[in-house]
Amino acid sequence: MLKLITYEGKRPDADQIQTKIIEKREYLYIVATKALEQEREKEQLLPAHQVPQQEKKPIAVFHQLLREWIGGASTIASRGEEKTMIRRSIQKVAEKDEVLRNVLRQDVSSWVKALADLAADGHDLTNTIPDHLKNQLVNPFVGKLLQQLQQEYDREFFLNEKCLFEKEARERLPYLVEYVKPLIIMEGFTFLTPLQKYFVEVCDKVGREVVFIVPYHHEQSKGYEQIETTYFKDLLILTHTHWKNEPVSTKEDLHFLQQTLFGKPFHVKDCNDQSVELINYPTRDREILSFIETLKTWFDGRYKPNEVAIVVRRLHEFKEKLQDFLHSSRLTYLDENGNIIPVKIKTSPRLLLLTPVGRFILTLYDSWKDNQLCIQDEQFETVLSSGWLGASIQDSTISFRAIKHQFFLHCESKQDWMEAFNELEKAIKEDQSTLSIRMPIHSVTSENITHWRKTISILEAICARLFQAKMGGIAKHIRVLQDELKRLEVENIRQYEQDVLVKIQEVFEELKSLYALDITPSEFGEALHALVNQQPDDLDEDGTIEPVPGENLLWITTPEGIDGMERKAILYLGVDNQHVPAKLAMTWPFFTDKREEHLQKERYMFLTVVRAATEHLIMTSSRNDGDKVLQPSAYMSDMARLLNRKITTPTTRDLIDASLAPESVPSFHRTPHRRKKFLLTDLVQYGLCPLRYSLEIRHPEAKQYRNDWQLEVFAQGVWMNKTFEALARYYGANHKTQGVDKVYQLFCRAMTHVEREVKKLFLSFDSVTWHGIKQQVESQMMYYAKRAENDPVHFVTGGKKTFELLSRNHSEQMIKIDIDIPYFMVKNAYRISLLDSISTSEWLLPGKKVEQNEDEVLITEEEDWLFSSLYEARQWWSRTVDGALAADRQYRNRYEEPRYQHYLQAKERIQHWIEDIWNNKFPANIGDQCKVCPVRTECLGVEMEGTHY
Repeated sequence: MLKLITYEGKRPDADQIQTKIIEKREYLYIVATKALEQEREKEQLLPAHQVPQQEKKPIAVFHQLLREWIGGASTIASRGEEKTMIRRSIQKVAEKDEVLRNVLRQDVSSWVKALADLAADGHDLTNTIPDHLKNQLVNPFVGKLLQQLQQEYDREFFLNEKCLFEKEARERLPYLVEYVKPLIIMEGFTFLTPLQKYFVEVCDKVGREVVFIVPYHHEQSKGYEQIETTYFKDLLILTHTHWKNEPVSTKEDLHFLQQTLFGKPFHVKDCNDQSVELINYPTRDREILSFIETLKTWFDGRYKPNEVAIVVRRLHEFKEKLQDFLHSSRLTYLDENGNIIPVKIKTSPRLLLLTPVGRFILTLYDSWKDNQLCIQDEQFETVLSSGWLGASIQDSTISFRAIKHQFFLHCESKQDWMEAFNELEKAIKEDQSTLSIRMPIHSVTSENITHWRKTISILEAICARLFQAKMGGIAKHIRVLQDELKRLEVENIRQYEQDVLVKIQEVFEELKSLYALDITPSEFGEALHALVNQQPDDLDEDGTIEPVPGENLLWITTPEGIDGMERKAILYLGVDNQHVPAKLAMTWPFFTDKREEHLQKERYMFLTVVRAATEHLIMTSSRNDGDKVLQPSAYMSDMARLLNRKITTPTTRDLIDASLAPESVPSFHRTPHRRKKFLLTDLVQYGLCPLRYSLEIRHPEAKQYRNDWQLEVFAQGVWMNKTFEALARYYGANHKTQGVDKVYQLFCRAMTHVEREVKKLFLSFDSVTWHGIKQQVESQMMYYAKRAENDPVHFVTGGKKTFELLSRNHSEQMIKIDIDIPYFMVKNAYRISLLDSISTSEWLLPGKKVEQNEDEVLITEEEDWLFSSLYEARQWWSRTVDGALAADRQYRNRYEEPRYQHYLQAKERIQHWIEDIWNNKFPANIGDQCKVCPVRTECLGVEMEGTHY
C-alpha cells in the first residue's frame, strides 16, 4: 500500500512520525539526502538494524542503503572502476578507428551514465534495441555503438568479477524486499529515479506499506507541481494525508514568500521587515566579496556557522571560487563564552591535486605517448611552476610564459623541444638590438634555457620508469610514483611544496579504497584525473550526499542538498538567468522532451531555498561574470514583485562604506623623480593610457607581447624592420631604384632575403599564420612603393632625433625628447621616414578613426590632454615625428608645413604630460586601445576610477 503524507510549515518532528506513522511497528527509514539522514539520526528516528556491521552510524540515503544490501563495495564496481572498464571497451570497439576512439574517450562519463540508466530501467541492448528506444535515438549510429559497447562492457565486468550497481540492484531487489520491514518510510523524495520507482513497485507488490513524506501547499500549485506529478500522476497514490505544522518563519517577508511564491492568483503585499534581501551586483567577484562581508557581520555575535547555509545552483562551478575567497578572508565567530573561533571550510584532500605540486603529478601521466615523451607547452609550464624540480627552475616560469607563444607552441616530442631550445639560444646570442624590447625574447637568458633542457631530461627519465610498470593493483602504482618523487632529491624545494606533497598521501589512500582493479600506468593517471574532475565513486553535483559539516565549518550546498532542512540565515549566490533555472541538459543518447518536467523541478528547488530560511534570506546575482552579461533570475524578479519592491542594484561607488574611512589620513610627502629625458613613444603611450605607461615602467616584462595573436601582428613589424635593415645595408646611395613596380619588387626580394631569419624568431607559427603575415607586410610595402612614385630612391639607416623644451611649472629645467627613426627611404632630397616597425611594435593595430565634433576635440586637447582613441594617438605620433624632421629644413613643402605646425603645438601637450608624470598621475583611459594592450592582465587588478600611483 502506498500512502502520501504532505506537510506545510516546519518539517515533521520525531514525535509526529512516531505517533502518527510508526505506531510502534518495525520500519525502514529512507531519506533523499545526507543532510536529512543526519537530522533524523540526531532525533533517533533511524532504527538500529540500519547500522551496518563494523559501523557506528546508520545508513538511510537510498542508494547507499541499497549498495549495502546487495553486497557492499567488494563486488560492486565504483564509478572510477566503471570508467576504467568503459575506456577498455572503447579501445576494443574502436580499435581500428583512431578518430572514433578519441571521440568516444572524450565523453566517457556520458557513456557510463547511459549504460547505468539503461540498467536501472531494466534494458539490455546486447541483442536488440526496443522499438520505443529506437525512436528516441539521437542517431542510429550511436545505437549500434551502444550495443557494441554494452557487450564489451559486460565482458569487462565478468573478467574482473565486478557488478554494475544498477544492474545488480534491479536483479536482486525482488528477493531483497522479502526481508524488508513491513513499514517503509521515504522522506524528501521530490521525484523518483527509475531504480527508486522500481523499489517502490516491488515493495507494493509484496504487501509492504510505503509512506512518503514531502512538503506541499495546494495554493502554490506552480511551486509544488513536481510533487503532484511524482505522486498523483506517476504513482497514482490515492491515500493522502495533509499536516499543517507551525510556520517555518515568523518574519513577515519570509513567511509571506513561503506561503505565496509560485501561487495563484499572484498576491502582492507591501512587506519591509528586511528579512529578505534581493541584490544584483556589478560583477561576480563583487558579489562574492559582499557575501563575505555579510558573513563577517553575521558571525559578529549574531549567528554561528552551523546556523548559516550558503546555497549555489552548480556546486562544482562555485565551490572552488568560494573557497579561494573564504580562505583569504579569515572569518571568525564568537562562541558562547566569547572566544574567537576561526571559521573553516571543509575541503577534500583530492583538491590538493589542483595545487602546482599536484598538477605536476597529473602531468607526469599525461606526458607519455607511444613509449616516448610527449608534452605540450601548457603542461611544460605546469611542471616548471610546480616547484617540485627546485626553486631556480620554478623561477624561470615567468620567462617561459612570456616566450612560449613565440617559440614553443608547436613542441611535443623531446626532439621538438631540444631543437626549439637550440634555435632560441642562437637567437638570444645574436644582435637583436634593432628589434623592439617588446619582443619576449629579451626576457630569456641562457640560464633559463639550461634549466628547461634539464627539465625535459628529468621528465623523460621519470615517465619512462613510471610507464615501465606493468598492470597491477593501484597500491603498486602509488608505490612506484612515490619512489620516483623521492628519487628526485632536488635541492631548494620550497617548504610549501614539501608540505603539499605530504598531504597528497591522503589522496593516494582514498584511491586505494576506490579501485580494486588491476590497472595500467595510463589508467592510474586517468584515475588521478577523475579525482579532480569529479567524484570518482558517486557524482554529487546536486549536493545530496554531501554531509552537513561541523559547528565551525561553513555549509556550502545546493537546493537539492538543503531540501527539508532549516537554517536561521541563508545566502543564495548566483541567482541569475544562466543558473536559475538551471539549463536543461540534453537527454542522451535517447532524446525525450523533458522541458516541462525540468521547469517543475527548478521551481520546486527555488522554493526549497526560500522555505529553508527562518530569519534571514539573501539572494544575489551579478550583471557580469567574466565575458558573460547576466540578468537576475526570473524567479528572483517574481519575489521582488510579490514584495512590491525593486531588486537592489548597487554600483561600485555604493559598495564603498565611507563610514569605515578614518577621520584623518596621514599624508606622506614623496618627492617625485623628475626625469629629464623621455622617448616620444613612451610619452604617447602616456597620452593614450597613463595607467599602461605606469605599469610598463614598474614592470618592464609586462611591456612584452605574451599571447599568440599579439605576436602575429608584432611579427609583421619585425619582418618590416629586418627588410628595411637589409635595404639600408645593400641599397644605399650607390644603388638607386626607380619606378613603382621595380621598387615593390625590390621590397619583395628583401623580404625573401630575411624571411628565414624572421621565421626563426617565431617558431610557433604555422604556414597558414605566416601566409597571413606575409600578405600584410606586402601590402605595406606596396604603400611605400607608391610613395616613391617614379623618382629614384635609396635607403639609409636613421637614428635618434632630439628636441628640447622647458617644463611648464619648472622653467629652470630643460627636458630632452628622443625620437627613434630607424630607417629612411630617400627620394631626391626628400627623406621619407619608415616608421611602421615602430608603430606596429608599440600599438600593433592602427585603430579605427572616430568622428568627433569640434567641441569634443577642444575638450580633449585643452582639459584631459589624453587621446580618445588608438587611431588618434598613432596619427598624432606620426605627424609629430614628421614635424620634428621638418623643423630642420629651411624651406618646407606643402606636406611638411602643416606637420611642422602640428609639432610646435604638440610641445604644449608634451609639457602637460610630463608635469602629470612628475606628479604621479596615472589614471586609466579606457578605450579601444585596451584590446591590444600588453598589460591588460596586470590592469585587471587595478581600480579603474580615479587611480593615482
